[in-house]
Amino acid sequence: GERDMPQNVPAQRDPSMEQTAAGLNHIQGIEGPLHIEPDERRTLRELARCVAELAARPIEAEKAALWTRHNDLGETRPLLFIAPENGWNEIIPQDQLRCRRPLLRVWEMALRKEIHWGQVLKDDRVIEPYFDVPYYYEDTGWGLAETIICPEDDGGAYVWDAPIKDYDRDLPRLRTPEIIIDHERTAAIVEFAQDILGDILTVRLRSIWWWSVGMTWDFIKLRGLENLMVDMYDNPDGVHRLMAILRDGNMHRLDWLESEGLLPLNTG
Repeated sequence: GERDMPQNVPAQRDPSMEQTAAGLNHIQGIEGPLHIEPDERRTLRELARCVAELAARPIEAEKAALWTRHNDLGETRPLLFIAPENGWNEIIPQDQLRCRRPLLRVWEMALRKEIHWGQVLKDDRVIEPYFDVPYYYEDTGWGLAETIICPEDDGGAYVWDAPIKDYDRDLPRLRTPEIIIDHERTAAIVEFAQDILGDILTVRLRSIWWWSVGMTWDFIKLRGLENLMVDMYDNPDGVHRLMAILRDGNMHRLDWLESEGLLPLNTG
């Protein structure tokens, strides 16, 4: 049962350590019943109240107005955004987290990051009174995937074996990626978050589906970085063929997200 779960989550498998450039809170692959102990509830609610207090400060409205003016090409002072990315795991070490269940640890980390932004980093990022829950989904990928050879548990450097060895042989093995949303699981997680935090922060169903739609990183994972550099000289036709597949696949994914109303505004 839930009470028999280990009290400490091994660091290398702890989803709260998965920091991304976009600051996404990953919930994919976190299975099991949605349950929270009283002490975990108290922890999350205390953190949420702190976020709400920070979000209510007049300076947050001032920062939002600055970003609006900046994006409207008006004159502002230089605006500063600090994104620690994997550095979050040193700023907020795992032993500081009080929650035990993986999903709750992801949520605790997200709240603690907001507080650190507002109290310590003090950049121009706006602290908002929201708690965003992403869709629970699977991305089927390109049909081929790299094999990680030397991963670093702390998110450091690694090497991989790229699966495309020969363009003529391997390109036909690629497929168009599809996003498969588990709407039932998504709704349950949103309801769970609403029950815990909804009277303090506005719980929103909101996914950021990518950090960048640039295709070079997918190309490099599939073909290899050195191979890409050499292929641009030795095999430009192969490069164009693979990039065309990546282009069409990304356009398909974007069209589907748009048709399903799954693309959120990037204005807050």
